[in-house]
Amino acid sequence: MPSVGNYFQLHMFYIWGIAIVILGAVLAYGMIKTGRLSRRERKQLERNTLEAQRRDDPQKTSTR
Repeated sequence: MPSVGNYFQLHMFYIWGIAIVILGAVLAYGMIKTGRLSRRERKQLERNTLEAQRRDDPQKTSTR
């Protein structure tokens, strides 16, 4: 019959294992998602950037 200490250690081992797996999944999702914008998000980012440039430097002319 296992002692209480060994029983607790075994559960903590499993909890840590599950936490590591979840953390790995979250990190993998973040790395996959990073830097990839949808077409709509990319267009909105471009519009916002151009608007900010015009606001910051009204003398700047756009060749686009």
